[in-house]
Amino acid sequence: MAHRRRNRRNGHRGRSDVALETKGRQGQGGPAYGAARMSIRLMSAASKPLPQLQFLEECFRVGCDGRLWWLDRPRHHFKTDGAWRSNLRRLAGSEAGTLTSQGYIRVSVTPFGNLRAHRIVWAMENQTLPKPGMEVDHIDGVRNNNHPSNLRLVSHQENQQNLRGRSR
Repeated sequence: MAHRRRNRRNGHRGRSDVALETKGRQGQGGPAYGAARMSIRLMSAASKPLPQLQFLEECFRVGCDGRLWWLDRPRHHFKTDGAWRSNLRRLAGSEAGTLTSQGYIRVSVTPFGNLRAHRIVWAMENQTLPKPGMEVDHIDGVRNNNHPSNLRLVSHQENQQNLRGRSR
């Protein structure tokens, strides 16, 4: 059985999908054995739904420059006391997020996984979550400039048109 994993490393930039191809040997396992194909689309940080606004406000403070800062998160955000205490020691009061290879700032939020910081900043500044199908766009095209005045809500089509006008 041969499996092939396709992702950013294989030249599929900006997508988090995994495609598995199975090539079987003739005559083993019946007629469907060699023909099995499966494609799985995983949710990327860009399309993942955000947690409720109250949860975000319990996690972060937005600085005047658009940077996110960790707050002392409440105990109910964690499964165990140890995870909660560890989080308080390591993160409370520090800047949230890391720069990705695509130029975005990504924040890992238990239990929601990786989220894009500009989406969190926009939601907290506008006191509402983006509607389904809408995306948060950087007006100046600089992906790590999350200043609230640089973020706007646009449709996917508008966001794609912006990419054509900018050099990556």
